[in-house]
Amino acid sequence: MYESWINKPRQYLKTRFPARLYLPCAAFLVIAGIAGGRTLPPAGLALSSVLALTLLLQFRLLDDLSDIAHDRHVYPERVLARAASLIPFSVMLCVCILANLALIAVQPGPRHRIIVLLFLNAAAFLWYNGLRSILNGKILRYHIVILKYPLFVFLLSGDSWNRWRLFLTMAAVYLCFSMYEALHDRDLHTMPRAATSLTLEISALFVVSAFMTFEVIGSKLSVVLLQGVLGLLSLLALSDLFLRRRVHLDSTISGYAVLISGFILVLNFSVGVRL
Repeated sequence: MYESWINKPRQYLKTRFPARLYLPCAAFLVIAGIAGGRTLPPAGLALSSVLALTLLLQFRLLDDLSDIAHDRHVYPERVLARAASLIPFSVMLCVCILANLALIAVQPGPRHRIIVLLFLNAAAFLWYNGLRSILNGKILRYHIVILKYPLFVFLLSGDSWNRWRLFLTMAAVYLCFSMYEALHDRDLHTMPRAATSLTLEISALFVVSAFMTFEVIGSKLSVVLLQGVLGLLSLLALSDLFLRRRVHLDSTISGYAVLISGFILVLNFSVGVRL
């Protein structure tokens, strides 16, 4: 029994929370969070990275625990669907919640971030316990769920002083994860409204990147030019890959191009506002 309590969560982390995917995702959120001007020492950067991972793990667990009935029918091979007891995973969820509250409490910055996290937790539990069944439309539902990612960025922002820069990175993160969801979920590929939403989001990301370019004016010319070029390349690349539907219908992996593009945009912006 002891071995089962250890092995089942370990198998879950290996299959549903692989480091190769979630470490870059955490880095994306941390860099977006510090773009408002906050400079972190190595210890602070490590703390923010841990917080990003525990936030991602908490909401991954909450999502999977809420979809047990569905997964047992559609994805019976998943660890949670095959688990004889959900107690280890419920304990893991509680540990993540407490760890997130503690990590935010010890970080510098406004105390109301704890209230934001508590509100986010309450909203998530309400969502998974009835609210999502009230709202019709898969596209609307995933756009609501994706709101957690820009809120993660806010929670990771610490004592960030430039709200406009933080808003830009939060918007970029939201758009990137929204596009990724539309490209990753094969059920959305044949929905005309999903294609329309994807078109609007690619255009909006280009607008956000343009505002980022204006924001870094006054920095090194190379950084300004690179920010502008990156925004234009992102628009062209995403339009070519996805709006023409050449790739993503055959490979959900291609959806990661969206996150890579957003990561590069936000990284250059975060560097540029410091020079």
